Parts: sequence; C-alpha cells; structure tokens
Amino acid sequence: MEIITRKEAKAVGLQRYFTGKPCKHGHVSERLTAGGTCQECLDRRYWGDRERPQKHSVPAHLRQYLMTRKEARASGLTTYFTGQPCKEGHIAARWTSSAHCVICARARWDLAFCCNKKAPVRRTEEYRSEHQRKYRAVNAEKIRARVREYQIENKERYMEYQTAYQAARRVLQRKAQPPWVDVAELRAIYRAMRRKNRKAGKIAYHVDHIVPLQGQNVCGLHVPWNLQVISARENQQKGNRIEA
Repeated sequence: MEIITRKEAKAVGLQRYFTGKPCKHGHVSERLTAGGTCQECLDRRYWGDRERPQKHSVPAHLRQYLMTRKEARASGLTTYFTGQPCKEGHIAARWTSSAHCVICARARWDLAFCCNKKAPVRRTEEYRSEHQRKYRAVNAEKIRARVREYQIENKERYMEYQTAYQAARRVLQRKAQPPWVDVAELRAIYRAMRRKNRKAGKIAYHVDHIVPLQGQNVCGLHVPWNLQVISARENQQKGNRIEA
C-alpha cells in the first residue's frame, strides 16, 4: 500500500490515505481524508463484535441504480442504492435522510400506524391488511350502517346482485356435491338452521362450510360432515378461510 500524507490525498482528491503509522489505538490501517479518522476504529465502532460482510459484487443489471448518498441528496431522492450489505446483511435501498437500510427500518416500524403518508411501508400488502383490520374493528357499526343505507337506496340493484350470487352459489354447491351423498342428511342440516332462524325471528344463523367451497389453498365438498350451523356474523367474519 502506497504511503501518502493527508495533504497529498486531499490535493489528489482521494477519500482515504495511508501513512504507515499506527493510530492512538495501535491500528495500522487507512485513514479517512475528510477527518483523519482510522478506518479500523470506525469499523470497530460500527460493527462491534459482528463480522463485517464481504464486499458484494453488484450484478450488471443493477449497476445502473448505484448511487451515493450525496448524489441522492443532490437529486432530491428519498432513497438510494449502494449495492452493498448493511450491518444486518441486507442488500437493499437506504434512506437518504439517515443512511439506514430500508428493510431494517421497516422491521422497526409499527404496521398499525405510520404518520408519514409517503413512507414506502404504506404501499406494502402487510400495512394495508393490518390497517384495514384495525379500521374494521374500530368502525364496525359505521360500516354496517353504511351498508344498510346503500342497500335501501339501491334496493333493485342489490336484489339483482343477491339473485345472481345465490344462483352462482347453487351451481357451485351442485358441482361440489358428490353423487353418492345422502341428500336427506343435507336437508336435515338446513332444516335445523331454519328452525333456529324462526325462533330468533330473523336470519341470525347460516349453514357454513367448514372447509370453504372456494378456499385459497383447498376447496371443500358440499357434504354433511363439512357443514355446520353458526351465527350469521361468525359466518361473514370467517369468509373463505379455514378456522384452525
């Protein structure tokens, strides 16, 4: 390694220089031209006992996105990409304001709340689902009132939708019903549901498929042992999920 003074390094425009002399902690390593600080001291202060990741070779298709923090600030960008791992090993964009890794910062954010409307976390599916879940829990009565109001104002359109939905549902049930099923057992379950509704004086109970007919990962059958009578609210909250 070539020995050079800090003054000469500044004149040439180098970011680091090497004097060959130990620093006050006994490290014989390069120093930063900007402040004269020993590079090894900085590494020990930043990395501690963790092993520093090796310099990552940036793929050719990502080299066009490489940028320094200074260049990102000059361009007015909120993030920049160096192609090198952070202290946790993530090769991701970094925030221009703090130089922190975006993945590390996102792990510390509370998905239920983020005051920065332009934060990238707001565009993630995780944040949207968590935010919607909390909104529904807090504003359940408001949502039900809005739905009832819409149904009253658009009664004809709503009835058309319900008719089409029920017709499609019947077709789906017929396709999911094996020919060897005892239809009498199916009717007994629906009779039990109707008795409960008559006793309640309203449609308070539904017949639910334990394994949904249109599940995300698996589809159930329209058979007696896959049916259960539960409250209408429980059925609507369950949707097409399989309860553990």
